[in-house]
Amino acid sequence: MTLSLTYAEQGASPVSIETNSWPDVLSIGTDSNTEPAPGGTVDLVAEVQDVDCDDVTVTWSSACSGVGDNANAFSDLHSLTTTWTAPSSSAMLCALMLSVDDGRGGTNTGAIALKTAPVLP
Repeated sequence: MTLSLTYAEQGASPVSIETNSWPDVLSIGTDSNTEPAPGGTVDLVAEVQDVDCDDVTVTWSSACSGVGDNANAFSDLHSLTTTWTAPSSSAMLCALMLSVDDGRGGTNTGAIALKTAPVLP
């Protein structure tokens, strides 16, 4: 929570207080494909809430073991619905994160973990 306080000397403007509740990532869901083939895709949908009704900005990111972040893996980095393309390596654990920012100092992050399927000989 952010709290702003404005104080003025006697005879000036009255004191004002402004509060800001941080946004929440309520859920991140998949199209049930939680173990995509290497290079396969997963449809993602997220639900966020800001109790102050602030306009929020969302940004997706990913971190996969041995690969790091690949922003190009998402069809839309700034949408609550997006498609993620898995790395081309098999049996790789990946964290898909959604950051939300209310533009007033409130931020939060939610995540889901997925693993690419092993490639069978």
